[in-house]
Amino acid sequence: MPEHLYICDHLSSLRPGEDTTLALARASRGRGRISNWCLMRDLRWVDGTLWGQLRPFDDRMEVVEGSWRQLGSQELVFVRTDPPVDASYFAVLWLLDAMRVQGLRVINDPRALCYANEKTMILNFPELIPATIVSADANSIREFVAAQGKAVVKPLDGNGGRGVLLLATGDTNLNSLIDVSLARVKMNHTIGQDGSLIENSTVFQTASTASKPPRWQFWRK
Repeated sequence: MPEHLYICDHLSSLRPGEDTTLALARASRGRGRISNWCLMRDLRWVDGTLWGQLRPFDDRMEVVEGSWRQLGSQELVFVRTDPPVDASYFAVLWLLDAMRVQGLRVINDPRALCYANEKTMILNFPELIPATIVSADANSIREFVAAQGKAVVKPLDGNGGRGVLLLATGDTNLNSLIDVSLARVKMNHTIGQDGSLIENSTVFQTASTASKPPRWQFWRK
């Protein structure tokens, strides 16, 4: 029977009725497919192919012991892991892209996931967004806040509201808040937007690389 793999957050953290990963799996089982899941850290590249510790699941959502299997055994592989999109996330996408070249069907395309950051994609639609700046300089951030009155600092690699800070020109902690936002990563830029569409405030987004070193290690003989 054909099988579908969902690379996702831990099965116990998914919420029936809310998480679309479970809806996709339920629909595929209705069409005669077996559902498997694994975490990103459950993947490894050995002998020219990608292996995963795959665990079957159904509507009962029971977490069972997995077994190491080649991802090439799967009809489809769905990448469903939530952000942050850090260095470990990118490493998995690179490995999945190597499998895509070998013929594995991966949804969404790993190349597109590498490129399509959900926060910077808006830059491709300037006619639909407020005036925007991109900067890695704290002084530029202060100038933008001063010009707009308010701003929201938002990490590009975050999710779920983590690391979001509200900045205002009269805030005595403004400099410290900017420093905190920029210090969390090794490299960063800030996307600032005219907030006239959002209660006359400004949206600010901190772009960054991973805040943690990658977990992945590549070894050669």
